[in-house]
Amino acid sequence: MPSKKNCGSKALILDYFLANIGKVLEARAIQKASGYATEWACRIRELRNEEG
Repeated sequence: MPSKKNCGSKALILDYFLANIGKVLEARAIQKASGYATEWACRIRELRNEEG
């Protein structure tokens, strides 16, 4: 995977989810993992719809 600097927010969130399987994640932590993307919640919904 490319360096985090070159990744989109969706890829960053997916990496964060995969690194924290089985843990309860707070919204602020997910937002931070996305690189503070303004549409981070939309990226989560997209991941849920696309990746299951």
